[in-house]
Amino acid sequence: MTMSHRCFFVMTLTAAWLAMVLATSGCDQAPAASEASVSPEAITFTDDAGRSLTLDRPAERIVAGASFAVELLMALDHPPVLRPDVPKRKIHPEAARSISTFAVTHGAGPEVESLAAAKPDLVILHVNFAPFADNIQQTLGIPVALMEVASVDDVATKLTLLGRIIGKPQRAAEQVAKLQREIDAISGVDSAQGLRALALFGTPDAFYAYRETSYIGSMIKRLGAENIAADDPAFGKMRSVAPLDLEQAVARSPQVIVILPHGPAPMVIKHLGAHPAWAQIQAVKDQRVHVLDEVLFSSNPGPRASEAMRQLKALLEPDAK
Repeated sequence: MTMSHRCFFVMTLTAAWLAMVLATSGCDQAPAASEASVSPEAITFTDDAGRSLTLDRPAERIVAGASFAVELLMALDHPPVLRPDVPKRKIHPEAARSISTFAVTHGAGPEVESLAAAKPDLVILHVNFAPFADNIQQTLGIPVALMEVASVDDVATKLTLLGRIIGKPQRAAEQVAKLQREIDAISGVDSAQGLRALALFGTPDAFYAYRETSYIGSMIKRLGAENIAADDPAFGKMRSVAPLDLEQAVARSPQVIVILPHGPAPMVIKHLGAHPAWAQIQAVKDQRVHVLDEVLFSSNPGPRASEAMRQLKALLEPDAK
């Protein structure tokens, strides 16, 4: 074999060997590239509007568009980067009041410019803002989770979910266990067993009763009282409330009425005492009509559920006035 033939033979073998190595390495690397496209830290969950969301990794920067979300995140030692522009009394704990704010209105929805500037990993809005969620996601490319706290038990559910979302499941588990111990201690004594109760919100001209499927309704049930509106027909898509039937309320005659009034509380209570139909109800006769803290019982259902139950239990005690 001549020198030129030997060189050609060696070059041919070398080329074939390189081709085989490259082909083999290419086959090995293809799955790796595919696997890299799915982050091992990815978190998938379903929000309260039934929408599925996936985060590539635990969310660090969260915009809380509802005051209850602020309180839940603060309980998990994870302050949001923005909070809603609402009266400071609705923001708890006090340390959260210094967080930058943005506008969230029912007419215009969340202030998109502020959301974009905050560069969040996730935006949390109340389910009532569902019409704005998809548009924000498509316009800004930011995931939007729609949430609500529908019952006392749902507080634990939301703490657990947020613990997953922010990568702090242990902190969430600790908060859930603490809350459960407090609630069990309060609801363990059925001093209100069988007492007829009615929980209302609105004005005397348009009262709505809280059903068992509401946050307050779930507390009444846990405390052993009988919610006379527990199974009344829901008001449209609002599963938590029913339009008050005054005739039925008179017939059922609750022994205790608790109210979240729209308007000055003294005027609402005075109206009930002066109204011929309301005056027939046992709770009005016995002056057992009580105004609830709107923040604790309505706008901020969450980690202070045990405090809300403690206050409600005191009002449902047989001898309470």
